[in-house]
Amino acid sequence: MNVMTALIRREFLEHRGAFFYAPAVLVATLSVLFLIGLIFGHVSGTTVVEHDLDALDMLQIAFTSISIAWTAYLVIALYFYYADAFSSDSRNNSMLFWKSMPVSDIKILTAKALSGVTILPALILGFALLTMVVAYVFSFPLSMRLPLVQTVNPIDMLATLFSMGIATAVFSILTILWYAPFLALVAGMSVLVKRWAIPAAILFIVALIVTEGILTFGNFGNELPISAYIAYRASGLGEEYHLLQIITHGGYLAPFEMIAVFVSKIDWMQMGIGVLFAAAVVYVSSEYRRRRLDI
Repeated sequence: MNVMTALIRREFLEHRGAFFYAPAVLVATLSVLFLIGLIFGHVSGTTVVEHDLDALDMLQIAFTSISIAWTAYLVIALYFYYADAFSSDSRNNSMLFWKSMPVSDIKILTAKALSGVTILPALILGFALLTMVVAYVFSFPLSMRLPLVQTVNPIDMLATLFSMGIATAVFSILTILWYAPFLALVAGMSVLVKRWAIPAAILFIVALIVTEGILTFGNFGNELPISAYIAYRASGLGEEYHLLQIITHGGYLAPFEMIAVFVSKIDWMQMGIGVLFAAAVVYVSSEYRRRRLDI
Protein backbone atom coordinates (compact mmCIF):
# COMPACT_ATOMS: atom_id res chain seq x y z
CA MET A 1 0.00 0.00 0.00
CA ASN A 2 1.54 3.33 -1.05
CA VAL A 3 1.65 6.37 1.20
CA MET A 4 -1.18 8.32 -0.48
CA THR A 5 -3.52 5.33 -0.31
CA ALA A 6 -2.67 4.85 3.37
CA LEU A 7 -3.33 8.52 4.10
CA ILE A 8 -6.70 8.49 2.34
CA ARG A 9 -7.64 5.26 4.12
CA ARG A 10 -6.77 6.95 7.41
CA GLU A 11 -9.21 9.75 6.57
CA PHE A 12 -11.98 7.19 6.16
CA LEU A 13 -11.13 5.52 9.46
CA GLU A 14 -11.02 8.83 11.34
CA HIS A 15 -14.23 10.25 9.83
CA ARG A 16 -16.31 7.17 9.14
CA GLY A 17 -18.85 8.38 11.68
CA ALA A 18 -20.15 11.13 9.37
CA PHE A 19 -19.70 9.26 6.11
CA PHE A 20 -20.60 5.69 7.07
CA TYR A 21 -22.28 5.23 10.43
CA ALA A 22 -24.52 8.30 10.32
CA PRO A 23 -25.81 7.58 6.77
CA ALA A 24 -26.39 3.93 7.71
CA VAL A 25 -28.42 4.97 10.76
CA LEU A 26 -30.31 7.52 8.66
CA VAL A 27 -31.28 4.96 5.99
CA ALA A 28 -32.30 2.43 8.64
CA THR A 29 -34.35 5.01 10.57
CA LEU A 30 -36.15 6.28 7.48
CA SER A 31 -36.89 2.70 6.40
CA VAL A 32 -38.38 1.84 9.79
CA LEU A 33 -40.46 5.04 9.86
CA PHE A 34 -41.72 4.42 6.34
CA LEU A 35 -42.60 0.85 7.23
CA ILE A 36 -44.51 2.04 10.29
CA GLY A 37 -46.34 4.52 8.08
CA LEU A 38 -47.30 1.75 5.67
CA ILE A 39 -48.60 -0.47 8.46
CA PHE A 40 -50.45 2.06 10.58
CA GLY A 41 -51.14 4.86 8.08
CA HIS A 42 -54.64 5.66 6.86
CA VAL A 43 -55.24 6.59 3.23
CA SER A 44 -59.00 6.32 3.05
CA GLY A 45 -59.31 10.04 2.35
CA THR A 46 -56.58 10.16 -0.26
CA THR A 47 -57.57 11.88 -3.49
CA VAL A 48 -56.29 10.39 -6.72
CA VAL A 49 -54.72 13.09 -8.85
CA GLU A 50 -54.65 12.78 -12.60
CA HIS A 51 -51.17 13.01 -14.10
CA ASP A 52 -49.29 12.12 -17.27
CA LEU A 53 -46.37 10.40 -15.54
CA ASP A 54 -45.77 6.75 -16.26
CA ALA A 55 -44.09 4.30 -13.87
CA LEU A 56 -40.59 4.99 -15.24
CA ASP A 57 -41.05 8.74 -14.86
CA MET A 58 -42.14 8.34 -11.25
CA LEU A 59 -39.18 6.07 -10.51
CA GLN A 60 -36.72 8.56 -12.02
CA ILE A 61 -38.31 11.44 -10.10
CA ALA A 62 -37.93 9.47 -6.86
CA PHE A 63 -34.32 8.55 -7.66
CA THR A 64 -33.49 12.14 -8.66
CA SER A 65 -34.93 13.46 -5.39
CA ILE A 66 -32.85 10.93 -3.46
CA SER A 67 -29.76 11.95 -5.43
CA ILE A 68 -30.25 15.65 -4.66
CA ALA A 69 -30.86 14.96 -0.97
CA TRP A 70 -27.72 12.86 -0.57
CA THR A 71 -25.64 15.39 -2.52
CA ALA A 72 -26.81 18.08 -0.11
CA TYR A 73 -25.86 15.84 2.82
CA LEU A 74 -22.44 15.24 1.24
CA VAL A 75 -21.67 18.95 0.82
CA ILE A 76 -22.70 19.74 4.41
CA ALA A 77 -20.71 16.79 5.77
CA LEU A 78 -17.65 17.83 3.75
CA TYR A 79 -17.88 21.37 5.11
CA PHE A 80 -17.64 20.04 8.66
CA TYR A 81 -15.01 17.52 7.57
CA TYR A 82 -12.70 20.17 6.14
CA ALA A 83 -13.33 22.34 9.20
CA ASP A 84 -11.67 19.60 11.23
CA ALA A 85 -9.45 17.48 8.98
CA PHE A 86 -6.55 19.88 8.43
CA SER A 87 -5.92 20.18 12.16
CA SER A 88 -7.38 16.98 13.65
CA ASP A 89 -4.05 15.12 13.66
CA SER A 90 -2.53 17.77 15.93
CA ARG A 91 -4.97 16.92 18.72
CA ASN A 92 -3.88 13.31 19.14
CA ASN A 93 -0.18 13.82 18.38
CA SER A 94 -0.38 11.72 15.22
CA MET A 95 1.25 14.63 13.41
CA LEU A 96 4.47 13.78 15.22
CA PHE A 97 4.26 10.24 13.85
CA TRP A 98 3.80 11.41 10.27
CA LYS A 99 6.52 14.04 10.62
CA SER A 100 8.89 11.31 11.78
CA MET A 101 8.37 9.58 8.43
CA PRO A 102 9.34 10.78 4.94
CA VAL A 103 5.86 12.21 4.38
CA SER A 104 5.61 15.92 3.71
CA ASP A 105 2.86 18.19 4.98
CA ILE A 106 1.80 18.94 1.41
CA LYS A 107 1.26 15.21 0.83
CA ILE A 108 -0.73 14.85 4.06
CA LEU A 109 -3.03 17.78 3.25
CA THR A 110 -3.32 16.72 -0.39
CA ALA A 111 -4.55 13.34 0.81
CA LYS A 112 -7.13 15.06 3.02
CA ALA A 113 -8.25 17.25 0.11
CA LEU A 114 -8.46 14.27 -2.27
CA SER A 115 -10.47 12.27 0.25
CA GLY A 116 -13.25 14.80 -0.19
CA VAL A 117 -13.55 14.05 -3.90
CA THR A 118 -12.82 10.31 -3.85
CA ILE A 119 -13.54 7.89 -1.04
CA LEU A 120 -15.93 10.06 1.00
CA PRO A 121 -18.26 10.90 -1.94
CA ALA A 122 -18.04 7.24 -2.99
CA LEU A 123 -19.43 6.21 0.40
CA ILE A 124 -22.33 8.64 0.11
CA LEU A 125 -22.96 7.47 -3.46
CA GLY A 126 -23.25 3.93 -2.11
CA PHE A 127 -25.87 5.04 0.42
CA ALA A 128 -27.71 6.98 -2.29
CA LEU A 129 -27.93 3.81 -4.40
CA LEU A 130 -29.00 1.81 -1.34
CA THR A 131 -31.73 4.35 -0.63
CA MET A 132 -32.93 4.08 -4.23
CA VAL A 133 -33.18 0.29 -3.90
CA VAL A 134 -35.07 0.62 -0.61
CA ALA A 135 -37.44 3.15 -2.20
CA TYR A 136 -38.09 0.74 -5.07
CA VAL A 137 -38.83 -2.13 -2.69
CA PHE A 138 -41.25 0.03 -0.71
CA SER A 139 -42.99 1.13 -3.92
CA PHE A 140 -44.70 -2.28 -4.18
CA PRO A 141 -46.64 -2.17 -0.89
CA LEU A 142 -47.16 1.57 -1.37
CA SER A 143 -48.76 1.01 -4.78
CA MET A 144 -51.29 -1.30 -3.12
CA ARG A 145 -52.32 1.50 -0.77
CA LEU A 146 -52.13 4.43 -3.19
CA PRO A 147 -53.43 4.16 -6.78
CA LEU A 148 -51.23 7.14 -7.66
CA VAL A 149 -48.03 5.11 -7.20
CA GLN A 150 -46.89 2.87 -10.04
CA THR A 151 -44.04 0.36 -10.14
CA VAL A 152 -41.67 -0.82 -12.84
CA ASN A 153 -40.17 -4.23 -13.43
CA PRO A 154 -36.79 -5.11 -11.85
CA ILE A 155 -34.90 -4.89 -15.15
CA ASP A 156 -36.04 -1.31 -15.75
CA MET A 157 -35.21 -0.51 -12.12
CA LEU A 158 -31.66 -1.85 -12.46
CA ALA A 159 -31.13 0.08 -15.69
CA THR A 160 -32.42 3.26 -14.04
CA LEU A 161 -30.34 2.60 -10.94
CA PHE A 162 -27.20 2.27 -13.04
CA SER A 163 -27.80 5.44 -15.06
CA MET A 164 -28.91 7.45 -12.02
CA GLY A 165 -25.84 6.25 -10.16
CA ILE A 166 -23.64 7.73 -12.87
CA ALA A 167 -25.65 10.97 -12.89
CA THR A 168 -25.45 11.21 -9.09
CA ALA A 169 -21.68 10.69 -9.12
CA VAL A 170 -21.17 13.37 -11.77
CA PHE A 171 -23.48 15.86 -10.07
CA SER A 172 -21.88 15.25 -6.66
CA ILE A 173 -18.33 15.79 -7.90
CA LEU A 174 -19.26 18.89 -9.90
CA THR A 175 -21.06 20.32 -6.86
CA ILE A 176 -18.06 19.67 -4.61
CA LEU A 177 -15.71 21.34 -7.10
CA TRP A 178 -18.05 24.31 -7.41
CA TYR A 179 -18.06 24.81 -3.65
CA ALA A 180 -14.30 24.21 -3.46
CA PRO A 181 -13.50 27.85 -2.44
CA PHE A 182 -15.78 27.64 0.61
CA LEU A 183 -14.48 24.20 1.56
CA ALA A 184 -10.90 25.38 1.12
CA LEU A 185 -11.52 28.52 3.18
CA VAL A 186 -12.84 26.60 6.18
CA ALA A 187 -10.00 24.08 5.80
CA GLY A 188 -7.42 26.84 5.83
CA MET A 189 -9.07 28.44 8.83
CA SER A 190 -8.88 25.14 10.69
CA VAL A 191 -5.09 25.26 10.42
CA LEU A 192 -5.08 28.73 11.95
CA VAL A 193 -7.78 28.53 14.60
CA LYS A 194 -8.47 24.78 14.80
CA ARG A 195 -11.96 24.07 16.17
CA TRP A 196 -13.12 27.63 15.56
CA ALA A 197 -12.75 27.22 11.81
CA ILE A 198 -16.46 27.43 10.93
CA PRO A 199 -17.26 30.69 12.76
CA ALA A 200 -13.91 32.10 11.61
CA ALA A 201 -14.70 31.31 7.96
CA ILE A 202 -18.17 32.84 8.25
CA LEU A 203 -16.76 35.90 10.01
CA PHE A 204 -14.14 36.32 7.27
CA ILE A 205 -16.80 36.31 4.54
CA VAL A 206 -19.03 38.69 6.49
CA ALA A 207 -16.05 40.99 7.10
CA LEU A 208 -15.35 41.10 3.36
CA ILE A 209 -18.94 42.02 2.58
CA VAL A 210 -19.15 44.64 5.34
CA THR A 211 -15.79 46.17 4.42
CA GLU A 212 -16.82 46.43 0.78
CA GLY A 213 -20.07 48.09 1.81
CA ILE A 214 -18.24 50.63 3.97
CA LEU A 215 -15.66 51.44 1.30
CA THR A 216 -18.37 51.93 -1.34
CA PHE A 217 -20.73 53.87 0.93
CA GLY A 218 -23.18 55.88 -1.12
CA ASN A 219 -23.17 53.51 -4.11
CA PHE A 220 -26.09 51.37 -3.00
CA GLY A 221 -27.59 51.45 -6.47
CA ASN A 222 -24.61 49.62 -7.90
CA GLU A 223 -24.00 45.92 -7.52
CA LEU A 224 -21.01 45.37 -5.25
CA PRO A 225 -18.59 42.99 -6.98
CA ILE A 226 -17.33 41.02 -3.96
CA SER A 227 -20.81 40.55 -2.51
CA ALA A 228 -22.21 39.59 -5.91
CA TYR A 229 -19.40 37.12 -6.53
CA ILE A 230 -19.82 35.44 -3.14
CA ALA A 231 -23.58 35.18 -3.72
CA TYR A 232 -22.95 33.74 -7.18
CA ARG A 233 -20.60 31.05 -5.87
CA ALA A 234 -22.87 30.28 -2.94
CA SER A 235 -25.90 29.75 -5.18
CA GLY A 236 -24.73 26.31 -6.28
CA LEU A 237 -24.13 25.51 -9.90
CA GLY A 238 -26.38 28.47 -10.56
CA GLU A 239 -28.70 27.20 -13.25
CA GLU A 240 -32.26 25.99 -13.53
CA TYR A 241 -32.08 22.53 -15.00
CA HIS A 242 -35.79 21.76 -15.51
CA LEU A 243 -35.21 18.19 -14.38
CA LEU A 244 -38.90 17.27 -14.49
CA GLN A 245 -39.06 18.19 -18.15
CA ILE A 246 -35.93 16.16 -18.88
CA ILE A 247 -37.35 13.14 -17.05
CA THR A 248 -40.75 13.24 -18.73
CA HIS A 249 -39.27 13.56 -22.22
CA GLY A 250 -36.02 11.61 -21.85
CA GLY A 251 -37.26 8.13 -21.07
CA TYR A 252 -34.49 5.67 -20.30
CA LEU A 253 -31.84 8.20 -21.38
CA ALA A 254 -33.05 10.95 -19.03
CA PRO A 255 -30.16 10.54 -16.51
CA PHE A 256 -27.60 10.90 -19.29
CA GLU A 257 -29.43 13.97 -20.59
CA MET A 258 -29.17 15.39 -17.07
CA ILE A 259 -25.40 14.86 -17.18
CA ALA A 260 -25.21 16.67 -20.52
CA VAL A 261 -27.18 19.59 -19.10
CA PHE A 262 -25.00 19.75 -15.96
CA VAL A 263 -21.81 19.82 -17.98
CA SER A 264 -23.06 22.31 -20.59
CA LYS A 265 -24.31 24.91 -18.09
CA ILE A 266 -21.28 25.05 -15.78
CA ASP A 267 -19.10 28.15 -15.80
CA TRP A 268 -15.88 26.21 -16.29
CA MET A 269 -13.66 29.27 -15.86
CA GLN A 270 -15.13 29.92 -12.42
CA MET A 271 -14.86 26.23 -11.65
CA GLY A 272 -11.16 26.33 -12.52
CA ILE A 273 -10.60 29.47 -10.45
CA GLY A 274 -12.19 27.76 -7.46
CA VAL A 275 -10.05 24.66 -7.83
CA LEU A 276 -6.89 26.74 -8.15
CA PHE A 277 -7.86 28.69 -5.03
CA ALA A 278 -8.38 25.42 -3.15
CA ALA A 279 -5.01 24.11 -4.33
CA ALA A 280 -3.34 27.34 -3.19
CA VAL A 281 -4.97 27.02 0.25
CA VAL A 282 -3.69 23.45 0.57
CA TYR A 283 -0.16 24.58 -0.30
CA VAL A 284 -0.16 27.59 2.04
CA SER A 285 -1.64 25.49 4.85
CA SER A 286 1.03 22.82 4.36
CA GLU A 287 3.77 25.43 4.52
CA TYR A 288 2.28 26.83 7.73
CA ARG A 289 2.07 23.36 9.28
CA ARG A 290 5.62 22.55 8.19
CA ARG A 291 6.91 25.54 10.11
CA ARG A 292 4.73 24.95 13.15
CA LEU A 293 5.46 21.66 14.89
CA ASP A 294 3.30 22.64 17.83
CA ILE A 295 -0.03 23.35 16.08
